[in-house]
Amino acid sequence: MNIGRAVRRRAAELGLSQAELCLTTGISNAYMSMLMNSKIADPRISRVIQVAEVLDLTIDELVQRAEAESSVTSRVRKSEGGGVSQVNILQARAGRRRPHLR
Repeated sequence: MNIGRAVRRRAAELGLSQAELCLTTGISNAYMSMLMNSKIADPRISRVIQVAEVLDLTIDELVQRAEAESSVTSRVRKSEGGGVSQVNILQARAGRRRPHLR
């Protein structure tokens, strides 16, 4: 589940910036940044509820959006299977080998 992407997308739909979310929820910019960038594995439910309320969503609606974001991300990753892998690119930059298709 990707709460961060769901929050980011809904905020964009409403025309709210990260700073505006922070002001209206009382959540620090650092925490909001980590939440919106999915850097918090298990965010506090009280914080998620605060954000959901500002985004005019119930917690259930936010969770549904987060699950939808996760399934979209999963499908995109699977469809990108024929590309150059990140490992190949890093190895090429280090001069170890040329990137190739998987």
